[in-house]
Amino acid sequence: MADELLFGKLKNGGIVKIDLDVEKDELKFTYLPEQRGLLSFDKKPEKA
Repeated sequence: MADELLFGKLKNGGIVKIDLDVEKDELKFTYLPEQRGLLSFDKKPEKA
């Protein structure tokens, strides 16, 4: 997961979904890169 955060799909932000594969008894990671505007913390809120 660290490589995805630093160099991969999540280097510009995003979401990590963690599931449990009961049959294999292991964790499954799904990486969802930031979609424009979804997680933009550096932008100031628009005035109403």
